[in-house]
Amino acid sequence: MISIKPIFIFSLPRSGSTLLQRILGNHQLIHTVSEPWVLLPLYDLVDNHGSFSEYGRRNTSLALTDLYQHLPGGYYDIYQKIESFYRSMYTQICLNEKKAARYFLDKTPRYHLVIDKIHHTFPDAKFIYLFRNPLSVVSSMLMTEPENVWSLYFFNVDLYKGLENLIHYQNEFADSSITMQYEDLLNNPAKEMNRLFEYLEIDVGDFSINLKSNPFLSGHMGDQTGPNKETQLDQHSLSKWKKVLNNPVRRSWCRCYIKWIGEERLDAMGYKMASLLKSLDELDVSLDGRSFQDIYRILFGIFYTNFELTMLKENFQNLRHLYKTSAKT
Repeated sequence: MISIKPIFIFSLPRSGSTLLQRILGNHQLIHTVSEPWVLLPLYDLVDNHGSFSEYGRRNTSLALTDLYQHLPGGYYDIYQKIESFYRSMYTQICLNEKKAARYFLDKTPRYHLVIDKIHHTFPDAKFIYLFRNPLSVVSSMLMTEPENVWSLYFFNVDLYKGLENLIHYQNEFADSSITMQYEDLLNNPAKEMNRLFEYLEIDVGDFSINLKSNPFLSGHMGDQTGPNKETQLDQHSLSKWKKVLNNPVRRSWCRCYIKWIGEERLDAMGYKMASLLKSLDELDVSLDGRSFQDIYRILFGIFYTNFELTMLKENFQNLRHLYKTSAKT
């Protein structure tokens, strides 16, 4: 049986990773599915990061720590088991759905939380670091909500920890990875794809950029709307952020965020801080009703983030379900 070679795209959400996935997924040697997310819970079995579960996550972590001591390689043997499971599963998927494939492309944005583990688990894999103008990323994140209401607190882990991880590990693993900018992909697609295929060690042959619908990208996860349903590359998307960040509250927040990223990290991403700040200063902004709504939602986001409202909501729903079940009995 063939053994599938993994290709990983590391990026923030809304950075063009689905577009790149659609392009690569149409190559006969590359198979992909929407967003697997499979490695996140597997790695969490090894390193408990404070997640919660009905069965007791902390006790499970303690029990697994005891179990590792009986393996000859201890803790690191688990990574080998994860690698074996991963390759076996995606080899079966490729044999079942795209028999000619020799590579499986895994695009899961939150993999930025486990980049180092993925590099060490799959040393022979191919790794693509994809960056996008952070102003466009912020704008696209806002556009995921109806009427573009302020919702960046849902993406805090991506905007801050995720970005730090991407830049740090891009530098640490520079010799075994390739870095791309979303803007370069749109402005000079032929050049960028040739460079990428050379890194992937895949013969380009008669392959051409094609954004035709890929049936394997349907699913609950992944971007199923907006520009990722376009049939051709759209350079106009590069300036769409100006229509979304066009009030003083959003511009002020973005200016603070760009300064937080800093000149050194922006250089590593392929962008210039002075240029980004200048483009913000040149925005035609106006104070409107959305400005006051943004202030309210920014303050709500601070409360939401610190009190983990999502977890509280899930616990409340579980209690309601338990009560209804008990009432019936």
